[in-house]
Amino acid sequence: MNSYAHLVSSLSDNEDVNVAVGLRPSGRIHLGNMATMGLAARLCHDVGPHIATARITVCDYDLPDRSDWDIRKNGFIRYFDSIPAPGNDSTSLLDHATEGIDDFLEGLSKHYGIKFTSQKLSDLQRLESYRQGLRNIFDTQGAMQNLYPKVPEGCVLAYPICGDCNTAGAHPNTPYRSGTLITSCTNPECSVEEFDMDIMDCSKDVAVHFFIDPLRDKCVEPRADVHVFGGDYGLGHNNTEIAKITKIIDLMTTAAPDISNPEILIGPIFYARDGTKMSKSKNNGLNLQKLKQHFGNDYVENIGIVIDHISEGGYKHVDYKIVDDIMFKNVY
Repeated sequence: MNSYAHLVSSLSDNEDVNVAVGLRPSGRIHLGNMATMGLAARLCHDVGPHIATARITVCDYDLPDRSDWDIRKNGFIRYFDSIPAPGNDSTSLLDHATEGIDDFLEGLSKHYGIKFTSQKLSDLQRLESYRQGLRNIFDTQGAMQNLYPKVPEGCVLAYPICGDCNTAGAHPNTPYRSGTLITSCTNPECSVEEFDMDIMDCSKDVAVHFFIDPLRDKCVEPRADVHVFGGDYGLGHNNTEIAKITKIIDLMTTAAPDISNPEILIGPIFYARDGTKMSKSKNNGLNLQKLKQHFGNDYVENIGIVIDHISEGGYKHVDYKIVDDIMFKNVY
């Protein structure tokens, strides 16, 4: 992991630069999400006159709140774009969760003079290159146990999604043998029981949590030169999300040494007025809708002012007073 200034310097001679960001839309887009995307946009701008693109991947699956059976015991995974939004059968949960994101990306593109592309994991995970990278990991002897010692031998961290009901069980320790995932459907309303899935069958959906970012960055063209992660990924000590990501990248390098590794940049952590970390679960943050209501069409420019201050100062922890002083005064 390098500093912002070091990355700008090291990328300045590249003919093309691709900066990747992952977005998990479990709620409204908040200041942390926007800062991570904004930092990627600012990095693309600062690289110089080269073709620079910031890529957003919407990792559109999760454990939805609602279920017709015991979610604590069975649970399920489903792509957000196949679930209707609450009270609106014509809008998917994905569209609802990412409301306004396209407008924000367009604003960032204009503000920083760079190019943005967005892609959904539900599309990405069906690419052959993505699946081949996943198989390389699963076929590496002892890989799962090295990454996650609790995974039983002969099993992998994967959620094959039932083709009939579009759900998968919550327990990811799936038996794996020679390119085949062997699992069962836990949905009591589904007629399917046990089923096998060829990992290279790109017509079938499979969800993987911790492998998403390395697989996208190293296996799917255009490959990432840099991946910007949110500040939460750096929290903790030896068991941070970044530590897991780094172990997977190292494993993928062993499985496919010809593929270069992306640089990693961790964005800032924002703190609320009471000194606690801004989070969607606490609802103590600033979301896109609130900022747009206050600033109108100028909200992206005002977020950009904060991003510029953070990138220039190399901040990793951003107290609310900084946001208050720079973006607005005593509004929230």
